[in-house]
Amino acid sequence: MINLTIALRLLIRRVPSFHPFTEIRFSDLLAWDGDSFWVFNDEIDSIVKLKLEGL
Repeated sequence: MINLTIALRLLIRRVPSFHPFTEIRFSDLLAWDGDSFWVFNDEIDSIVKLKLEGL
């Protein structure tokens, strides 16, 4: 099983357009659809889809 915190931090580091979006709390995770996380981010006040690739 993938450690969600590590996987999300690696993904965010790889996608420069997410800065300053630097940390995701477990309470922000809305859903997992098999290859992506749906996350609410209050810094940008919207739902973001983060796709896991190459982990």
